[in-house]
Amino acid sequence: MLSLVVLVAGTRLITELVDGDVFGEARLAVGVAALFGAVVVQPFSQFAMRGYHDATAAGSVLEFAKFARRGNAVAAATSGLVAALLWVGYGAWTREVNWLLAAAVGVYVFGEARWSLERSLLVTRDRQVAASAVEVAMQVLLMGAAVAGVVLTGNHSVGLVGGQALALLAAGAWIVRATREAPYGTFADPPAPDYVGSKWRADSVRFVAPLTMVSIARWVVNLGDRYLLDHIHGPRVVGHYAAVYGLCSAPLMASSGIIARLLYSPWFEREARGGRDDDFFARMLASAATITGIALLVTWVFGDFAASVALAAEYRAQAHDFMIWIVAGYGLLVISAPFEMRAYARKTTWVLGAGWAAAALANLVLNLAWIPVWGPGGAARATLASFAVYLAILWSGTSLRPRVVPIPARHRA
Repeated sequence: MLSLVVLVAGTRLITELVDGDVFGEARLAVGVAALFGAVVVQPFSQFAMRGYHDATAAGSVLEFAKFARRGNAVAAATSGLVAALLWVGYGAWTREVNWLLAAAVGVYVFGEARWSLERSLLVTRDRQVAASAVEVAMQVLLMGAAVAGVVLTGNHSVGLVGGQALALLAAGAWIVRATREAPYGTFADPPAPDYVGSKWRADSVRFVAPLTMVSIARWVVNLGDRYLLDHIHGPRVVGHYAAVYGLCSAPLMASSGIIARLLYSPWFEREARGGRDDDFFARMLASAATITGIALLVTWVFGDFAASVALAAEYRAQAHDFMIWIVAGYGLLVISAPFEMRAYARKTTWVLGAGWAAAALANLVLNLAWIPVWGPGGAARATLASFAVYLAILWSGTSLRPRVVPIPARHRA
């Protein structure tokens, strides 16, 4: 509830302080940051959450946490640099190059990566209160930093993105230091042998490699339409669309994330020991369907009122025309979450790759056909259709049960 209040209040303040052009450029810049955060950093965090339970069974938790942090730092630094350079290229192609905004993009990627890994490890350790507190604190900090940045710099995208980037950098440094003082194992853990470190590296490559393509495809579906809207209609339309999109998608994804957070640890632990996941899957699917139904009803009845409360007047035009499409699309994504969890737990990430690839292809084709005709409404309809394709493939692919071999007792600590 606190997260929703922060989202609504922050969005209203920001949309009152900056016009659609500035907000649109800022969201395009953050979209580039999200691409490189998603390509390497997020898949590695997923690997860390799954590998933690294998490391627990092998008696190498502390060493695994050190391995995960080192890998995350390298991925974050590399991704941040490439993201900054990509924004420079995009700026040279579409508008003047803003070097300060490019630097903010790189810092944004690095800062987000550092704190997101620690939150992921808290989740997989079943420290849900701490993980939730970190996430809510970050949302408050990001909104506050964005508002402060705009107040200090005026109606400018550098203040909006730069404020959030600096906040992420500071928060990432703090949480890494704080969690190192309370390590993810005990100092009684024996040092991991060399072959375990080699195995982690090999496992991380096998786990992350297919998810890299998944992340690119997922970015195309979630954010790629903004760049086509920018090309056809300009950044102002992107700003209007992004503001409504964020309001509609964030509550759904937050609700789904809460449910997943409660199930990550016991689900992955059972899978690591060769158990079945039918009860976890059924509970998560029922919750997802309920959340989607409630969200659709609330949007249909109170959508215009929500837009009037959360958005400045400039951003409200035609908002209701595509709000329901966005909510319906993200409702399907929420329903896909239990199938995703099953794929992560069983390490069958190829299913995610196939699903997102098909969804991205459908999204590109439909956006090219519908955005010139319906503008933001066409992008929202294409998002709904893409998530429907994704859910259909996950539903089929995860019904195949792989043979799971638990770790033999003699190989445990």
